[in-house]
Amino acid sequence: LPDSIFEGLYGGAAYGGKSFILTLFPLIRGFYKYRGFKGIILRRKFPDLEREIIRLSKEYYPLTGGKYNDTKHSWEWPEYGSYMDFGHVQHAGDIRQYDSAQYNYCAFDELTHFEEAPYVYMVGSRVRVGSAGLNVAIVRNGTNPGGVGQTFVYNRFVKPCEEGYKRIRDSKSGLERIFIPAFAQDNVHGMEYDPQYLQKLELLPENEKRAKKYGDWHAFE
Repeated sequence: LPDSIFEGLYGGAAYGGKSFILTLFPLIRGFYKYRGFKGIILRRKFPDLEREIIRLSKEYYPLTGGKYNDTKHSWEWPEYGSYMDFGHVQHAGDIRQYDSAQYNYCAFDELTHFEEAPYVYMVGSRVRVGSAGLNVAIVRNGTNPGGVGQTFVYNRFVKPCEEGYKRIRDSKSGLERIFIPAFAQDNVHGMEYDPQYLQKLELLPENEKRAKKYGDWHAFE
């Protein structure tokens, strides 16, 4: 996606590589090489970060010179003076802990686990250009259908064009967002690792199977 699209959602079926791409995005784009770059990945609960995002970052970030601070849950690239934080918003009011922060890159992993208010507050006030060298301020999200945020995520990203790939212009801000459908087949390496994964999803209850296997946004109320 071009950086002119402010919000992006890669969402739908399970195993599409959503967490992977959100975690490695700052490396792929080389954002960490810009002095003053700050990014953050958010999950609803911190243990969710530890189980997936942080472990994944520890595999790749050190290869680019990143140093991890266990106390702050943050990566720093001393050579460039850039940072990637990991945060959680278990309760809606917890989003206020980021009031003094600004981020070039903000990612919500499993966006439907969040309520609408903290998401809108974060992207509306904390995502802004803070480095003269990197003129980027973007939000990129990943999720499956279902969860407390199902309705707001569906209305914001999916309902305007369920097929996806269409730029949506926000009526209030004029900023653009887009929905990119996710499918397990998009994760070519994952399909090679576990060619039986789609068969396993057949074991789930019908609504869970529709959500996880087909990315069906109508599988849940």
